[in-house]
Amino acid sequence: MINAEQIEELFKISDRLVGAVSTDFHRYLEIDWRDRLVCLVGARGTGKTTMLRQRMKEAFGVGSERAIYISLDDLFFSQYSVRDVVDYLYTHGFTHVFIDEVHHFGREWSLLIKNLSDNYPDLNIVYSGSSMLKIESSKGDLSRRQAVYRLRALPTCLSLNSNASCRIIAGSRQDG
Repeated sequence: MINAEQIEELFKISDRLVGAVSTDFHRYLEIDWRDRLVCLVGARGTGKTTMLRQRMKEAFGVGSERAIYISLDDLFFSQYSVRDVVDYLYTHGFTHVFIDEVHHFGREWSLLIKNLSDNYPDLNIVYSGSSMLKIESSKGDLSRRQAVYRLRALPTCLSLNSNASCRIIAGSRQDG
């Protein structure tokens, strides 16, 4: 089990990363954030991480006591269990967990997401992973449980001019 002192490190990381993300530029998808299980997939560099952090910042703010951003490629998770972390958060009133880089959990990533979804039925989970993930044929059958959104690469001219304040619709939703 994890305790308050140990998880404090995650809160600090979440606050730092969410606080630092710019909200001047958005990759908008028509995402229904009310869905309990939202999956963002796309190639490296398409904006998944930025989108997760921006959503958390705009919906919950920095230092939220209801939502947290975690990245499974953080060394923290080489020492502590994702399930223990989520259990701690859930029992302390958290309603939303934004999980980045889910593929770093390993081949069983889909079972992790399925278990979290099953074991914490009123917890909203938004997660991202590489488009290389086999979302449709994963071991933990998530097809009927989640809304999947795919981010496509931006045209080079737009990605080079990311200092501009604009809204771009780029991506799609697919069921399950």
